[in-house]
Amino acid sequence: MKKLISIICALTLVMAVFAGCGNKNDGKKEEIPSGKLKEIHEAVKKAYGEAYYPNLTLNAEEIDQKFDIEKELYKEAIAEVPKISVNVDTFVGIEAAEGKAEEVEKELKDYREDLIENSRQYPMNKPKVDASEVYRKGNYVFFLMLGEIPMEIMDGEDEEAKVKAAKEQNKIAIEAIEKVLK
Repeated sequence: MKKLISIICALTLVMAVFAGCGNKNDGKKEEIPSGKLKEIHEAVKKAYGEAYYPNLTLNAEEIDQKFDIEKELYKEAIAEVPKISVNVDTFVGIEAAEGKAEEVEKELKDYREDLIENSRQYPMNKPKVDASEVYRKGNYVFFLMLGEIPMEIMDGEDEEAKVKAAKEQNKIAIEAIEKVLK
């Protein structure tokens, strides 16, 4: 019995040593710079070029109405949607107020879920809606539904291929966001 206890203690000590070595940032929280939302937005627009379709900027009241995100939850917000409702391309970028990023993220996820449930009106947009994404980095929270799905894929019958192509398009925005916040 003493031998078993000694082995367990030795294994616990070894695991503790290895756990301590695995921390790359020495317990420091990754610093995400504040005040970068406009730069991020411009980087995303540039990454898509002419394939960036949101063309109606929402004010704080409209952001609250559409996404249920009150002004008190953020330092800065940029939300752009299409003027024409047949198109669904949407960019929402929010720098949350201190301690509010989780709440903003929840509201955008709720918005996404509601959008998915109600996307029957325009079935041609369903793959893009299904591929929409809420992405968070530090106090920045984004709702992304952007880009062009190639016509050869959209004209096909394979719904999975359409969603996959739409997800690939959202990655363009995430890469642009990551470049600004690195």
